[in-house]
Amino acid sequence: MPPGIDGRETARRIRALDPEINLCIVTGFSDFSPIEISKVAGPADKIFYIAKPFEVAEIVQTATALAHRWQVDRELTAAREQLAAQIVQLEEQSAELAANESRAIHMATHDSLTDAPNRLAFLRALGDRAKRPGLSSTTRWATWPATH
Repeated sequence: MPPGIDGRETARRIRALDPEINLCIVTGFSDFSPIEISKVAGPADKIFYIAKPFEVAEIVQTATALAHRWQVDRELTAAREQLAAQIVQLEEQSAELAANESRAIHMATHDSLTDAPNRLAFLRALGDRAKRPGLSSTTRWATWPATH
């Protein structure tokens, strides 16, 4: 092996610069197994090997494919981040709409000066009470339940 840092250390340093980069290791002989290299250089699915001797076209094709994969991975990450932000925004809007709906219902069913239930609230409560079991069309009177 030539003097200087080995392939495993080189891979580790490159991965430190860009955790998402796809590494292609060209080797004729290795002191380290792919598993050992992946332990220090990141996920095994982002490390590729080409054995010597190789064809130039093989290197060009691999480099082109891995560069394209890197770009697609970056776009996918950006899309996921954008979707996560949109989900947060939609959840906030949903909570705001629910609060507005609750306020609108309260305003529609309560007097604006006294905050006492109004005629609409009375009719709604009466309709709900009439739907309960125990009341029939022959019932001649109804009691209004005391409210808090």
